[in-house]
Amino acid sequence: MVIICSNLRKKLLVNKIKKKRSQMIFLGEKLGFTDKQTVACSQELDKLLNLYQQYQCKNDKKGKWSVLLFQSESKKTADYV
Repeated sequence: MVIICSNLRKKLLVNKIKKKRSQMIFLGEKLGFTDKQTVACSQELDKLLNLYQQYQCKNDKKGKWSVLLFQSESKKTADYV
């Protein structure tokens, strides 16, 4: 998955993080927190949070959000956040 973020898309990334967090909590309560699906969802959330942190660091250094690319091994299609 390719994720492209800019200053205009920061809010969408935050919303995606919130949705993934809610999904993880739901799965944890339904299936258990050590279930494979819950763990996979948690790992996806970790990637989103890491991406957000990367942008925050770049934002602190440059004073704005930069366009960056992040590619996951699992998907090769564009995913704009």
